[in-house]
Amino acid sequence: MSLPDPEPGMMIQYAYLWARKAEQQAGEKDRPSVVLSVGEDEDYNLVVRVAPVTHTAPLNPADGIPIPAETKKRLGLDGKEMWLMISEVNEFAWPGLDLRRVPDKFPRTYFYGHVPAKLLSEATTKMSRYESSGKLNAVPRDVMDFKPG
Repeated sequence: MSLPDPEPGMMIQYAYLWARKAEQQAGEKDRPSVVLSVGEDEDYNLVVRVAPVTHTAPLNPADGIPIPAETKKRLGLDGKEMWLMISEVNEFAWPGLDLRRVPDKFPRTYFYGHVPAKLLSEATTKMSRYESSGKLNAVPRDVMDFKPG
């Protein structure tokens, strides 16, 4: 199973670590997550920021973006309501230790596919606003000196 270079909009299966549980150092559950940005660290390693996808509606509606039904179907996700959370991200050097295979997908892969450009644009714009205001919860997993690109 080869790994392509990460690119914004790519949905991966990832052991996401919520900011509120960052002291645990390990994600509790593998979940779909969307690559929102790709950059480099000081050693020119690829570093990504991913946002989690969840069935749990955000307490603050501004923290998440509903994923459209047609997108969920195309990517092979279930039909339940889902949100892309943009108020927090995990940062890690690609491919990291927490990339997982998508369950029940053959041939085996780490990727679901890509979210629509419109959804990616909305997510990156909102994430940037959170970051500018100091409200983005960025959890570094195995990366130092992240420089978003």
